[in-house]
Amino acid sequence: MNKKLKFIIVLAVEFIAVVTIILLIFFAGKKVYTITFDINGGVLISGSLEQHVTQGQSATPPQVTKDGCYFLEWEGKYQRVTKDAVIKAIWEYETTEGIEYNIIENSNYCTIKSCYKDLVGDVYIGAYFGEYKVLGIETGAFKDCTNVTNVFLLDGILNIDDSAFEGCTSLESIIIPDTVVRIGNNVFKDCSQLTDVIIGNSVKSLGNEVFSGCSNLKEIIIPISVEKMGYSVFTNNIDLVINCEIEEQPDGWDELWCMDNSNIVWNYKTIDDTVDEESSK
Repeated sequence: MNKKLKFIIVLAVEFIAVVTIILLIFFAGKKVYTITFDINGGVLISGSLEQHVTQGQSATPPQVTKDGCYFLEWEGKYQRVTKDAVIKAIWEYETTEGIEYNIIENSNYCTIKSCYKDLVGDVYIGAYFGEYKVLGIETGAFKDCTNVTNVFLLDGILNIDDSAFEGCTSLESIIIPDTVVRIGNNVFKDCSQLTDVIIGNSVKSLGNEVFSGCSNLKEIIIPISVEKMGYSVFTNNIDLVINCEIEEQPDGWDELWCMDNSNIVWNYKTIDDTVDEESSK
């Protein structure tokens, strides 16, 4: 090996050593943070859900998927990390075909007007129709869709109008998003197979006969947000346990809101509420 080549090798080794020392000095004392990716009901395809990242560096989002949805975005900061963080996957439903919309004039909003009555199985309703934000479900939009089994709604809807799901005799479950403020009259009337309902924590008004004829409904939680309750909200629900988060019946509730001998629990607290109270003592 000639002297020139040896000299080049020595310089390269010295350069690498200097760079390594500089990097060690640069990163010395920098903290390492944990970034956790919450896939929010999705499935991991590749990558890591928990990553340890040096201060100022960035985490690498994993590849994820979810049936009936497409990935919208990661909620939270994972670039140039300065603290521990949980980064949540935000999904958008691939809206079921056969739903018709009513676009609100001179706005970026729309409502669900109606649907094909031969819809079968699970129905997914996304937060957007093209560029239009979905704000509500109009009167009778899904009425008598007797083959719909489950309905999935994304946040954003404010109102569910009268008889929206009345007569959906195969409907088994629905979660009312926390954005919903009003549920109209007869919305779930005669949904005889309905067993699982979660009412969002922003609902202020339940109309007349909302759950009348939901004979398979065994338990439900009425959130503390509900200020108005119509008449016969629950009728023909004789085995139903109604858990009310409020301490006593508000003035805005109709005296005949519950027409059956249902078991009504006032000042109901979830397990999470109980744990929070104990931890605060």
